[in-house]
Amino acid sequence: MTYFGIANLNYFENDLNVFPNISEKILLKNIKNNINYDISINYEEKVHLQNVINYDATPILYQHRSNDSLKDIWKNINHGDIVTNRASKRSLTKDDKGVIVEKKWIEFDDDKHDKMIYLITKTNNEINVSIEKLQIGIYAPNIVFNVLPNQPSYTVYRYIKRFNVELQCFEHYTCEIDGFVKSEINNQVIYTPVEFKTMEILKKQQRLDIDDLWDGAKTSIAVQCQLSEINNVIFGFRNNLSMKLKYGDIPTIINGLEYKVRNAFKRMERNTLKIIQQCKHSQDLSINDHQ
Repeated sequence: MTYFGIANLNYFENDLNVFPNISEKILLKNIKNNINYDISINYEEKVHLQNVINYDATPILYQHRSNDSLKDIWKNINHGDIVTNRASKRSLTKDDKGVIVEKKWIEFDDDKHDKMIYLITKTNNEINVSIEKLQIGIYAPNIVFNVLPNQPSYTVYRYIKRFNVELQCFEHYTCEIDGFVKSEINNQVIYTPVEFKTMEILKKQQRLDIDDLWDGAKTSIAVQCQLSEINNVIFGFRNNLSMKLKYGDIPTIINGLEYKVRNAFKRMERNTLKIIQQCKHSQDLSINDHQ
């Protein structure tokens, strides 16, 4: 798999060592010892909320298609392939109303023909959570992964390529990665990508654990992780401004709910097929109108 990080909008990095990570030993020790994390925020210094509010929904692969760091990926994108991101694919697990499809022609070297791709972009990017929750959701993983304010702030992406059997083309998309759990096997350092979820313990709840999550949340988390080929989730269960961690794997989290996840992926596949076929049909009509 290909990982890359982007800082300051256009600086690319692919060194896993500089991306957010936590030692597996430290993570498990802190969970065992029931460590409380202080997530009180110095908003001015530690949370760059404006970057989130100004989020551009255009898939990263397309936004930075001319960047040398992505040239090897684009060399392997074929005429008629799909380029998108995880947010768009998640939207397609519900219906086909939350995305748009555009036919884009990509310029390559002079000795190569241009290629046409189908660009799928999520249309609804409204932030419908409170500013406080949004800020904590950004800041909490930085505390766990020990991202210091004076370090470059990388948004880390994983590139995934999958073959769509129905459409007989490849889908190329990226997923944002929250961080990595670092372990060592046979003297080799292993970085395992993980999802980070901050969950609030309400006043009426005495406790909150992975087993207490509602089925909809578990299903949503599983879909998100399976699209990213991630198998582990760090949960930050917060009570006011303190937070304790739990660590779970996807098979355990969705035990008994596997059918819901399968159905979500079936809807995604059906909706993807539908919107691409509609785009092709409208393209054919346009050609016929001009004949």
